[in-house]
Amino acid sequence: MEYYLFDVNALTGREDEALARLSPGRREKARRLRRGPSRLLSIGAGLLIARFFPGKEPLIAPGGKPYIPGGPGFSLSHSGTLAVIALADVPVGADAEKDRPVGEAVRLRALTGAERADSRDFLFFWTRKEAALKCLGTGVDRALDSLDVRADSAELDGRTIFLHTARFGSYYLSSAADGRPADFAPRELTLDQLLEA
Repeated sequence: MEYYLFDVNALTGREDEALARLSPGRREKARRLRRGPSRLLSIGAGLLIARFFPGKEPLIAPGGKPYIPGGPGFSLSHSGTLAVIALADVPVGADAEKDRPVGEAVRLRALTGAERADSRDFLFFWTRKEAALKCLGTGVDRALDSLDVRADSAELDGRTIFLHTARFGSYYLSSAADGRPADFAPRELTLDQLLEA
């Protein structure tokens, strides 16, 4: 598995240059957003797609998971100022979340009892759940408090999903890969690297 991240703050003042590198669909999606963080995140995600799938436009599977016909599995996520992409030759999921306070009601709805008793942060579990469900391509189709992701693998829908989580500054980064363990070494890309693709 390959896992890349990009800090979209680098786009400030270079948005038009970056927009020109996007596929027509991603460019239109970014242009519909107002200026600001959401637009930069959309452009950043588009640059990651353009880097690894030049000239290709992702399609959406029935469960909502984007894919490139004939391409490797991929998953996008963004939060705060980070856009991330995971790539693998098996179905994959990625999630990134910036640290933030979470209320007790959310913790009760999203975590199993064993996860709530665990000393790890809420976002450790949340990003793993998001990545696992993205890997399955189902979206949030079940009660999250029934999905236990404390271990490095989880049995979901008859499949073994392998999970990894790391910290990157004030972010939690998680990945999920279907069927086999995968290396997880997030790498940061610069704007110049993305624009030279």
